Amino acid sequence: MTDHEYADDFTALAELAEAFTMLVAAMHGGDPAVLTADRVVAMARPCMPRAQHAALIIRDGDRVDTAAHTHPIIRTIDSIRADTGEGPGLDALETNDIVISGDLESDPRWPKYGAKVTAETSIRSIAAYRLYLSSRHRAALMFYSDWPDAFDDLAIATGAIFAAYCSLTVTNNLLFEEPIRPRRAADVHREIGVAIGILMTTNNHTTNSAAAHLHRASRQLAQTLPDTARHVINHRGLPPAASADDRRR
Repeated sequence: MTDHEYADDFTALAELAEAFTMLVAAMHGGDPAVLTADRVVAMARPCMPRAQHAALIIRDGDRVDTAAHTHPIIRTIDSIRADTGEGPGLDALETNDIVISGDLESDPRWPKYGAKVTAETSIRSIAAYRLYLSSRHRAALMFYSDWPDAFDDLAIATGAIFAAYCSLTVTNNLLFEEPIRPRRAADVHREIGVAIGILMTTNNHTTNSAAAHLHRASRQLAQTLPDTARHVINHRGLPPAASADDRRR
């Protein structure tokens, strides 16, 4: 890794810390102006090392829309996704917690999408993170880079951390569900962080792996993410049914 890339990583981590501070302040203050989709995406983009653009996509039934983005190029990518019916964002919405493409030009998972994106835009790498939502909606936080293989392990973990916090602090507001009460928000924020830390120490998970297991367990058990986190805190591990499913993977 070059000195320039190290500098990018440190800058992104500093941005991540600042973004967390703002999100927590919004949670305590209940300030909806901070928790808009546009604001969250604007905060997310500089937190991800080597990402030039970010977006939030939302699925409501069969319809997938972009709620916010940081650059008009995302609209071109949206059109390609709609035309081809494929792409990392759709995979994140449908089946996976985290979807990474290091080089769309040669990625065999989405041949039509990858060929059109690389032909019509400068984008080469994409990282997509599914967000915890209500039962009626799904969403994914998307990061885009002009570089092939842009997102290393540190970048992927950084994006996962922001996505987890994004889920906690803003998803209900973005999707017009009943918001988390400000007094409860701080407790939810702490519980998720503690649960991820427990999974990291007891199961040798990385940060993004622990977050992914927590999200997956909440879906498998039809529980909210905070409820699953509290189980992890109280029992030092995932619920038995979710743990068994993970062992079979």
